[in-house]
Amino acid sequence: LLQNNNSFLSNKKNKHHLLTSSSLLNPPSLCKYLPNKSYTNKHKKTLILDLDETLVHSSFKPFPFKPDISLHIVVDTRTHNVNVLKRPFVNEFLSRMALFYELVIFTASVAPYANPLLDILDNHKVISHRLFRQHCVNTSGLYIKNLRKVGRDMKNMIILDNNPISYVFNKENGVPIPTWKSDRNDKELLKIMPFLEYLSKVDD
Repeated sequence: LLQNNNSFLSNKKNKHHLLTSSSLLNPPSLCKYLPNKSYTNKHKKTLILDLDETLVHSSFKPFPFKPDISLHIVVDTRTHNVNVLKRPFVNEFLSRMALFYELVIFTASVAPYANPLLDILDNHKVISHRLFRQHCVNTSGLYIKNLRKVGRDMKNMIILDNNPISYVFNKENGVPIPTWKSDRNDKELLKIMPFLEYLSKVDD
């Protein structure tokens, strides 16, 4: 329900085959997902943000401590309880990055889960757009985020994602970040902010 990407992470043979297959090297025909930028974001570059294991960690199972967010979501008429932990400094990160970028969430998760989560997580309403699993390219069960379909100039777009497979079509636009699940001492979002601020000012 959330990402359904765990199966390929440990299958190195299949992953290598998929990374060198013609379907990945020659992505499908394009359409544009996002409308034109608003006046507020007109002159900003676009920062694409992954959700799970980049900004938050979610689980159907209870944590040994109180979650930051609890969701009751309905998918295919079934109700699910989802417990969510927020990565340290995520709120500060979103607020700061919104000063420099048009912020777009692009997740391989389904919208019935991601939308209510983002309604809570984005408490300052700084995220301009949201893209979900249906916007990914499904290649042999892998959900690939083809940035050329987003509708922004490629030289002005960056994706921050813990999973490099997600942006294999557009590796030159990718900024990796370590996977996060529960470490309360994690400072990766805090550490990467100066670098992203710098990138917001470069020509390409």
